[in-house]
Amino acid sequence: MGLKVYIDFSILDTLASSPPEGKTNLPHWQSMRNIWRMFIDNKISLVTSPIDLETDIILWLNKMGCCITDTMRAMEAINEFERWNMIEKDNIRKWKRILIFFEQIGFLEDTEVHVLSDAYKALESFIQNEVLGFKMDEPESLLTQEDIAILNECSQSLRNWYSDISWKELKRTDYQLNWEILLSVLERHNIETVFEGEKGIRNRNLFGLWNRIVGLSKKSSSKLPLDGSHIDFILATVLKKYQFNMAYRDTKHILNCIKHKIDLFMTTDDRLIESFNSKRHLLMKLPETITVNLNIVNPSTVKKIMSSPKGLDKCI
Repeated sequence: MGLKVYIDFSILDTLASSPPEGKTNLPHWQSMRNIWRMFIDNKISLVTSPIDLETDIILWLNKMGCCITDTMRAMEAINEFERWNMIEKDNIRKWKRILIFFEQIGFLEDTEVHVLSDAYKALESFIQNEVLGFKMDEPESLLTQEDIAILNECSQSLRNWYSDISWKELKRTDYQLNWEILLSVLERHNIETVFEGEKGIRNRNLFGLWNRIVGLSKKSSSKLPLDGSHIDFILATVLKKYQFNMAYRDTKHILNCIKHKIDLFMTTDDRLIESFNSKRHLLMKLPETITVNLNIVNPSTVKKIMSSPKGLDKCI
């Protein structure tokens, strides 16, 4: 099928998005349209790790407020969230397009990797701290201490909102009730209760976490109220899983490329591309990467490679 290219979540996001208004991202968007046509025509192979990209989708949707546990029932979960009627239809359509594109990408087979070996841990550490050090220095969580206090207050008030019958309902997420609980606490903290747009980023992230907290609380305790230590445990568990530093996610994808000896990793994350290129010569000196010729590139570069008679060597 020609050139094999590994992709991350940013590529699905670009494919599923409407044309960007600014000139900066428009070339990448246009290039992805061309690359996708080439993929459909079997002129290029787009591949990814099904496990890691699925995780990225789940984490991203959670930041939007929508809870899914796996992509197998993601459409059903999005439809349930849509019925809550707090999200613009265009956004819902984009989420569904992301899932459709995901299902068409080639999935790499999961090969055995000795993740506890010293060599693997050294390689992982080098990528995180040297190649992606600029991201490791960024806050691991978008949450403030006030945000954590809000989630704690929401948990303490559960018994005032949930009946015994509704608390035992484990199959569905009651978005409306959970939003009313969060809303009441946000108002006490004098926080604007907007949900959509740039101003709603904080509240959407809080809402996604709050839905997870309610779900885990239901599964771990059959009745209310929850005691303080149990609330602390639930909050710590949810935050550990759903609040993360992007360097960890990027490292997973780079390691997948190295493991499968893939030369091209396509992303629209310009900072990742710039940082990797500046440290690539150091990474390629390691014993684990001596046979690897990995390049991280954007869609515009991949389009140039596909149109160049000299291919990769001419364009990188």
